Amino acid sequence: MRLAVLSDAHGNEVYFNKCIAAIKEHSPDRIIFLGDCFGYMRGGNNILTELREMEAQLLLGNHEAMLIGKLPYSAEKEEVYGLKIDRENISGSNLKYIEGLLPELHEEIDNKKILYVHGCPDNPLNGYLYENDRSYHWNNNAYDFIFMGHTHYPYLKKAGTSTYVNVGSCGLPRDCGRASSYAIFDTRTGEIAIYRILIGREELKKVTMQKVHPSVYECLDRKGNNICLKLM
Repeated sequence: MRLAVLSDAHGNEVYFNKCIAAIKEHSPDRIIFLGDCFGYMRGGNNILTELREMEAQLLLGNHEAMLIGKLPYSAEKEEVYGLKIDRENISGSNLKYIEGLLPELHEEIDNKKILYVHGCPDNPLNGYLYENDRSYHWNNNAYDFIFMGHTHYPYLKKAGTSTYVNVGSCGLPRDCGRASSYAIFDTRTGEIAIYRILIGREELKKVTMQKVHPSVYECLDRKGNNICLKLM
């Protein structure tokens, strides 16, 4: 089975749609979205609707949890997140749908134990696990493959018998702002690849025309690794 796994669209329809177009070229058997359709930019309702129409498997992200009142956040954060606006714009059907979501999914496919979380194994909803975290017990995991989002930094890390995959963000990447990401996983062979989708300046303008916080613009225009050399 071929799985496409992506996360953290954060209302960015321009980036999300480009990722979905690229994903469809892989002809995946399933699409799994690890959470955070909403927050920062205002296309969350449309993104969630499209994912549901594609019959994607969705997890609850921390921004959905904040949107429906399951997770608190400060008034200062609201200026950046804009979740009150998202709450006003979300359809009744989508609101009811996210109220039933969970931040983790466990399954076994082709004799491989797989864990999907929005955050990290120890804190599925709101935990951060970075590739260079020396305090985490990487080898103490019962799963063969662990897929995560939330940090917006993609990586693949082998530890013992487990493979950790952070799929990064398809809407607000934090290493290189104009290189969104997703993962393709072949459950039969165990092969995983993270793909980066480069966003051009004109496409970026479509995003920055929206009324969002200046810190979002700064993040989207960030040049943080060699991938961004292609965007100069």
